[in-house]
Amino acid sequence: MFHVPEDASYLGTNNFQYRLNSDIPYSEHLGFSTNSDACHFSSTLCLSNSDRFGLEKGPWRRGPSNDVTRIVSGMVGTLRQIYGISYEELYSPNFGLEGSLRILGIAAFGIAAGANVYLPAIEPGKLAFRAGLTYGRMAYLFGGEENVVHIPIGITYFTRNNFVLGVDIGPFLKESYGSGVGPSIKIGRAF
Repeated sequence: MFHVPEDASYLGTNNFQYRLNSDIPYSEHLGFSTNSDACHFSSTLCLSNSDRFGLEKGPWRRGPSNDVTRIVSGMVGTLRQIYGISYEELYSPNFGLEGSLRILGIAAFGIAAGANVYLPAIEPGKLAFRAGLTYGRMAYLFGGEENVVHIPIGITYFTRNNFVLGVDIGPFLKESYGSGVGPSIKIGRAF
């Protein structure tokens, strides 16, 4: 069995802490299925709010303030010809939630949702490291569906006139195809 935990946390005012937790466990004997073709991947997602006791602590380093909070972009991936359109809502310069519509070759389409973390914070005229987790569902025109998990790791460049260019490489985990690693490119506009 292996386990890939993802966690993002934000410490707000008055010592309130907001956390988004997710994980992808993989096991040869996951669940009680007797079907040998069943998926061995599962996922969990948890959002929590907590209060930290003691003296109020301010943020260690304040991120730059951006006027943009949304990114709309197109995506092209080389692993099995993935194309798509994504919408990302930036909740801070370091964290965003993303939703996308995807086409796989000419025989499948699907939707996906995920989270991205930018370090250092995404700001105009600078490169930022990006890591994320995306979970989606693909449906095939000739029948059948499958779950898709992608863990993108790469860089994002945000230009001074609000264009965004991202390049990443990361594993794709699919029920029928198995696993693989492939690059993808995102080009979009922030507003």
